[in-house]
Amino acid sequence: DVAAAVTKAVAEAGPPVVLVGHSAGGHLAAWVTSRVPVQGVVCLAGVLTLADAARDGVGGTAVPDLVGGMPEEVPERYAAADPIALLPAGVPVRAVHAPDDDRVPFAISRRYVVAARAAGDDTVLVEVPGDHFTVVDPAHRTWPTVLGQITELLGGAWPSAYTR
Repeated sequence: DVAAAVTKAVAEAGPPVVLVGHSAGGHLAAWVTSRVPVQGVVCLAGVLTLADAARDGVGGTAVPDLVGGMPEEVPERYAAADPIALLPAGVPVRAVHAPDDDRVPFAISRRYVVAARAAGDDTVLVEVPGDHFTVVDPAHRTWPTVLGQITELLGGAWPSAYTR
């Protein structure tokens, strides 16, 4: 279970902890903040609005398969699993996304950020060049932006444990 794993990691690592997730992992990183306190989240092309993703066919049938149906069929499951339904998150979220992403539409991050800000969250849409996978490619020119978002949420410096 993701929440149990993150709870254990936070307990062992100690603060600050910033979660970083890509695509479906971005969904999980944003979702788990409703259960485990963290310093912040960096979502890389994250599936931040499950109901929209299900209706848009993001990942084929991946979202309805995960949740057990379409939003109209199991609204209570979407209410419990969809990061946008769990707002306000109460932690800073940085949604790093490329408009040319052909896997997870850029509009998903935009919708989440607009809703999160309206709910009072410190949430920023960080638009980068590239596609769905360049946000996780350390050799791509977007990588310094990704690291910059993580560093900002850590308070401006990497903890010494991560500089070895």
